[in-house]
Amino acid sequence: MNFADMGRLFSELKKLNSQKDEIKARLKDKTVVGAAGGDFVQVTGNLLGEILKIEISDELFAMNDKKMIEDLVLAAANDAIKKGKEQMMNEGLDLPDDLKQMIEGLGGQL
Repeated sequence: MNFADMGRLFSELKKLNSQKDEIKARLKDKTVVGAAGGDFVQVTGNLLGEILKIEISDELFAMNDKKMIEDLVLAAANDAIKKGKEQMMNEGLDLPDDLKQMIEGLGGQL
């Protein structure tokens, strides 16, 4: 590999890094809400898979059933993750094919 080839390679790497940062910022700004138990629990997350907020209704707390609360929080979080993956794949975020395949591999067929 000569110096010209190395220069082109570094230029492509910079371009890819910039695209990665742009995609990451777009994914961070888009949110989804997962719910469980008839909306007793709602989990808001972004398309990076980060949980941003968990809301639990007062009525659910009043039931004083710790196990049910844990189960509903888990179900709502999984619902948010599933919706996030679906939104990412359906919104045409211009993700590279290898990244799309990786995302599909994490959740099976979307």
